[in-house]
Amino acid sequence: MGLFRKSKTEELLDSVMPQTKKKKGYGGIITGIVVGGAVGSVASLLFAPKKGSETRADVAETGKKLFDEGKTKAEEFLDKYKK
Repeated sequence: MGLFRKSKTEELLDSVMPQTKKKKGYGGIITGIVVGGAVGSVASLLFAPKKGSETRADVAETGKKLFDEGKTKAEEFLDKYKK
């Protein structure tokens, strides 16, 4: 119980609409990072000074590198926590 008593209205609202607990976790943060990354990627492609074919080649190359790096990190993670 807090220092102050609840008013009758607050007590009534609490009885009719109990407060729900906030979901703990990092879902909102992760979603924000992913969405922000996607928006940033699209904006950088739209304002890139290179020709489209050069940009697509760069994006494909970078994507392959990131995929391989992610795969390696995932395998390391699984190996570490399997033990």
